[in-house]
Amino acid sequence: MASLGCRPTAGPLEDNVAYAGALHQSPPARRRPIWPSRPPRPGRPLLAAISLMTAAAVWGATFLVVKDAVTRMPVFDFLAWRFALAAGVLVAVRPRAIRGLGARGLRHGMLLGLVLGLAYATQAIGLQHTPAAVSGFLTGLFVVFTPVLSWLLLRRRLAPSAWLAVLLAGGGLALITLGGFAVGSGEILTLGCAVLFGLQIVGTGEWSARHDSFALTTVQMATVAALSTTAAIATGRFTIPDSGADWLAITITAVLASAFAYTIQAWAQTWLSATQAAVILTTEPLFAAAFAVALGGETLGLSAIAGGVLVVGAMYLIQVRTSTSQEARAAQVQGPVPAVRRSWPPRDRRPGCVPAPAASASDDQTGQVSW
Repeated sequence: MASLGCRPTAGPLEDNVAYAGALHQSPPARRRPIWPSRPPRPGRPLLAAISLMTAAAVWGATFLVVKDAVTRMPVFDFLAWRFALAAGVLVAVRPRAIRGLGARGLRHGMLLGLVLGLAYATQAIGLQHTPAAVSGFLTGLFVVFTPVLSWLLLRRRLAPSAWLAVLLAGGGLALITLGGFAVGSGEILTLGCAVLFGLQIVGTGEWSARHDSFALTTVQMATVAALSTTAAIATGRFTIPDSGADWLAITITAVLASAFAYTIQAWAQTWLSATQAAVILTTEPLFAAAFAVALGGETLGLSAIAGGVLVVGAMYLIQVRTSTSQEARAAQVQGPVPAVRRSWPPRDRRPGCVPAPAASASDDQTGQVSW
């Protein structure tokens, strides 16, 4: 019996009849092409934006806790205990997460931790020579450096609406935190801190989608803990907290502001661009001001309120415009299924077989094959 898709050079009549029937079998159903990849699930970018704003709210809420803790203990000691406990919490939640990260993922997590640790170190040193309000504004300039670094390192261009959102966020940040300052060594160090934070945001957005974001955050926290411990020892003293208030501050910032918040950031940036994440994270000083008013008894002026409006407007602008462009790209991906040319039955190129002839239009009507 001749195999389907091969016209026999010689054989019984029933073989030719069977081959003719095979020609009129229905071809397999067309499938939607696998490439390009599927568009993002509807609602996931919005959920990621809300989650990242939650992380910013946690960082803003714990600002008073950190500010009070560093007045009782050295900065690097506080950071060392905070991030060591955060890494321990993440390891306790998923003990085997790092095993599946691989050598490349481990290297990426260590690089992110190195950048984040240097950012905290420069911020802490700069804060000794800079007012807190000025330090908060200069640190928040990562919203400007993030798209610039993304363009320089990854060659990713931004739409004019994204640049407008960056400028609005920077202006709002200035109104919230700034009351005038002079440029000195502390301001330069804090500006370097903003560049490092922007680099951490770009790196997180680039690598969190390639690796397990939870494991990446675990390595990042452990690296910051190692750097802070080294810096604390280098300063000549590394102490163990001796009061319950210090341990409470370390626990709160380790669990909420480190383990939880940075894990949320790594996951959210698998759905958001680095510029989107930077604009959303500028709400941190807004939340810090709100919690300072609610819990610290401070007051807000008109400039801070106007700055908050600008930050919220920038976040709305970049989120809505980006979501619209994502929907447009998704519609292009979901377009009509292209016609797929395929021969049916498949040709058999084995020796002794002659390629089967194609059926003509008359064959479909009469049910006969034209040889």
